[in-house]
Amino acid sequence: MDPVVLIDTIVTQPGEENTIKLYEVPRGYKLKISRVAVYFPRGSGGKVKVAIMRGNIKAYPDNGYFSGDGYPVESFIEKEFIDPDEINLYYKNEDDIEQLFTYVIEGYVEKR
Repeated sequence: MDPVVLIDTIVTQPGEENTIKLYEVPRGYKLKISRVAVYFPRGSGGKVKVAIMRGNIKAYPDNGYFSGDGYPVESFIEKEFIDPDEINLYYKNEDDIEQLFTYVIEGYVEKR
């Protein structure tokens, strides 16, 4: 098993909605995500929505989106992605000002 850690800070423009590619599961492998954390700065007012996608289909959270204000939203999960799955990050800024958030996705990749 090889660990995988995906981490970045995204700055979103007012009203921006986007999906970005984070990781493509290598041929003959599977990725198991064990932890997802999203950090929203104080003052963000829950106006930024974030979700993990399997291609174009929402994979996590099962209901709603990650959203917060001044605290991390963290989940310990067991989500499996199999080649050729693409792990994407969806986000939407519902505010009229620039917002940012930081995500951390941890897991491991292993042969199928």
